[in-house]
Amino acid sequence: AEGVGALLAARTDPTTARALVAVLDGICLQVLLTDTPYDEEYAREVLTRLIPVPATRDGRGPGSHPPATAG
Repeated sequence: AEGVGALLAARTDPTTARALVAVLDGICLQVLLTDTPYDEEYAREVLTRLIPVPATRDGRGPGSHPPATAG
């Protein structure tokens, strides 16, 4: 958990990193203890809400597309 927390702390602050480790642990425990199928889409949605996305040089986040031009 400390290694994952350190990796996450590089993208956020230490307190948020600890909270993210707890969220990941909770998702894993739920799957293991309840035979609930792992829901990757749910996990990605939760993590996307919690982990800030670094902006690119033009100020937009990764995966964004440049504005369409007429022509």
